[in-house]
Amino acid sequence: MTRKQNFFGQLILAVDLIVLMASYIATYWVREWLVQFTSALLPINTLSAYVWLLPILLLSDLIALRYFELYNAITYRSSLKILGALVKTQTLAGLIIFSTMFMLTAWGPSRSMMGLFILVSYFGLAAEKLSIYVLMKYRWRLRRPTTAWKVLLVGSRTDAEKYLDLVLQHPDWNTEIVGIVSASPGGAPERKGHSDLHPTVEH
Repeated sequence: MTRKQNFFGQLILAVDLIVLMASYIATYWVREWLVQFTSALLPINTLSAYVWLLPILLLSDLIALRYFELYNAITYRSSLKILGALVKTQTLAGLIIFSTMFMLTAWGPSRSMMGLFILVSYFGLAAEKLSIYVLMKYRWRLRRPTTAWKVLLVGSRTDAEKYLDLVLQHPDWNTEIVGIVSASPGGAPERKGHSDLHPTVEH
């Protein structure tokens, strides 16, 4: 199961990198478009002039995403939890970005552009992660009747309950518990069906 968790996190990390780089380009375009309608925003340099900022932006967001457990499948059980975690993520990422900019350079790039990047990347990441949420929620539900991994637990009731809770926290494992096998007081194997399962997985 740990291998599946690692693969899930690595896959989401790769998608996040793509979304963040796309957000950076989109931010520049939006900023250039806004300059036409307000004198409060001064023209900025070319996109290539800010390439040095990209590693800072990416690293700041990735640190914040990991800190708020957006590479953990458990977070994707609730759309509200995802959006709430993203608000915290972008707040922390913004603090890291502006602090780093302040320390590295006296003149700094456009503050409005960096603030706009936080906003644009929030919507980009939200769209990505809500798509993952929907995919996980409905894909496993549709596949479960025919292709779910069917598991028969062998062990004590306490150990079985712990494993059941773990399975419920990871719907992406696509695992269905079909029963529990324990030992009777005389030592003989005894199979217990759905009546002995955790209430949340009874059919």
